[in-house]
Amino acid sequence: MTRPGFVHQALSYATDDGFVAGTADFVRDGLAADDAVLAVVAGHNIALLRDALGSAARDVEFFDAVDWYHYPSRTLGRYHAYCTARDEGGARRVRVIGEPVWTGRTAAETREWIRYESVVNAAFAHSGHWIICPYDTRVLPADVLDTVGRTHPEMASGAAAPDVRGPYADPADFYAERSELDRVSPAPLAASGAPRTVAFTRGDSVAARLAVAEYARRCGMAEDRAREHI
Repeated sequence: MTRPGFVHQALSYATDDGFVAGTADFVRDGLAADDAVLAVVAGHNIALLRDALGSAARDVEFFDAVDWYHYPSRTLGRYHAYCTARDEGGARRVRVIGEPVWTGRTAAETREWIRYESVVNAAFAHSGHWIICPYDTRVLPADVLDTVGRTHPEMASGAAAPDVRGPYADPADFYAERSELDRVSPAPLAASGAPRTVAFTRGDSVAARLAVAEYARRCGMAEDRAREHI
């Protein structure tokens, strides 16, 4: 099946077979249409999908999600770079199976990744790409599953799994909604020291980014996570 315009769907699955049912035909249809196909999913799902596709798997680019989903802005940039390199000036569709990493995230990180899923709709709105985001209902927390319908305009077919809540929200409205929730119930921050003002000019933000990373470390953020702000 092929469709014009940008498509962003969520795939809710509760079994390994459900994951395969919701992704394998999507990949096969893409390859048949000469689309570029990228699968960024959990490691065990790479094995499942490869096995289901057989020899066709050689025409798909696979990445383990833990090696891709480091930080929302960088992940978005990486997807943009990938699609730009393969869409042949907009003449070729790119199909993506993108499964965010939710385990091991702090509450604040989870909120940012939820926002990321909404921002994708704005970032790729004028492209012709097709993205499916798998959600494993066996392991994901309720606060993540409760937002799936809000951040994805459609649900993908092919997998029997519990329905997710909606309705879909425009990215600007969703961002405002989440910001209001954060204002009412902000995450605790282990502040360290008085606020600091750092001056910088356009195109010269290094000092500000270094200051943010330094402050994050003082507040207890792990070194590798703090570096992501640089």
